Amino acid sequence: MKQFFAKLPVGRLARLALFLLLIPALILLGNTYLTQLDTFSYMTLADVKERSDIEMAIVGSSVAEFHFNPEIITEQTGLTAFCATITNLRLPGAIALTEQLFETNSPEWVVLVLEPYTFDMTKEDTQTQMKLAPRLSSPLRRLRYWLDTASQDGETLSRLLLMNSFPMTSMEDVKKAALLRTDRQAALLAAHEATDNTMLYRDGFVRLEEPAIGRALCDGMEREETWYDYQLFDYSKERLLDYKALCEKNGAKLIAVMSPVLSGVALSDPSYLPYMEAACAYLEEIGVPCLNMLYAKPELMANLDHTYVDPHHMHGTGADAMSKAFSRAFNLHAAGEATDHLFYQSDEEYLASLDFITNVWATVRRTEEGWRLKAYSNRGTGVTPQYAYALVHPDGSETTLRSYSKRTVYTLPYDAIGEGDRIRVYARPLDEPDGAVYTDTTELTDTNESTGPEEPISAG
Repeated sequence: MKQFFAKLPVGRLARLALFLLLIPALILLGNTYLTQLDTFSYMTLADVKERSDIEMAIVGSSVAEFHFNPEIITEQTGLTAFCATITNLRLPGAIALTEQLFETNSPEWVVLVLEPYTFDMTKEDTQTQMKLAPRLSSPLRRLRYWLDTASQDGETLSRLLLMNSFPMTSMEDVKKAALLRTDRQAALLAAHEATDNTMLYRDGFVRLEEPAIGRALCDGMEREETWYDYQLFDYSKERLLDYKALCEKNGAKLIAVMSPVLSGVALSDPSYLPYMEAACAYLEEIGVPCLNMLYAKPELMANLDHTYVDPHHMHGTGADAMSKAFSRAFNLHAAGEATDHLFYQSDEEYLASLDFITNVWATVRRTEEGWRLKAYSNRGTGVTPQYAYALVHPDGSETTLRSYSKRTVYTLPYDAIGEGDRIRVYARPLDEPDGAVYTDTTELTDTNESTGPEEPISAG
């Protein structure tokens, strides 16, 4: 190679130029063949490239990947559906992924599945980039995706050298990559077995079969008040406009879907509902129809809290219910019929529909009389809470300190608590014993009472 460059008549400048041209090629090869591979995202991108029959492309992060069952949606809409998804995908990745899909497919509809976290963070997850960028077929598309993501956080080098950030570190990584490239079905079967068949892939959809934890997930979701004005970043607005233009250029109709979430998240996360409202308002402003599945009324979709395996993802039964509800609303929209009657039209209507308490917590202050406990709860606006206090002894037995009352404050004398005792705070809707929730306070330390709001978002 050295002798070859030496014989070139163009001199050192030409040799330097040829050397510099090799650098992008080496980076391209390194990122493609030396980075870790994720089985489900690899399968998704491979299917996107090989298929040409997709009529409805469902694009988004894991909330799309786990919640939209293409088999049900295809059956109920008459359109061949596919989930083009990558975990933690945000708008830059959605654009790159959808561009890839348009190379071989001409879907009539693109369903962009969103959540507030799509907008309150503009940075693309580097792991998402690792899963997506090396599978993009166009080097130019990889370059645009890299420039877009690096412009938001300045991590230019780490996002460029994915092989350095996410290298193969074991023979298992090498074997997995080799199997994916030579026998994808065998690799998929191995991935299913590795999860004890609790994660099953088909048509971009990953069906979760883990046990649901339901409202127990809400325990500890305290709410912190903030005066922040929740507005979309200009960057998010620009990317939404770019995405809309991309679909229009390729002759696809675009509809957005706001993903549902565990009720406890909507009640406790101060960013969730405001960002959702801001996103829906902007989508309406730019002419993109939006189905807000969190605000679905019971006649469209029952509350699915009991199907959640974590605060944001449902198991397969919840995904099936979600897919049927989406299909019904989509069919009405596609036929030009109204869907407003199937959805709450504001956060006030949604919060008023929640007739339960998701969780309770208490603040603690040291006073002259003893420990001053003050209870708080996240709940629907139509719920009047009652609180009770008890001591739980080391053997599990309980001593009632105060029966249910609307009063939130209780003062516990210092000498009333024994070694190993912990305080349990109960909450329930007024005179509804079956709706009780509780939390245990194991340590009595002085806390700033301002960490608990006087009236949570859900307070009546």
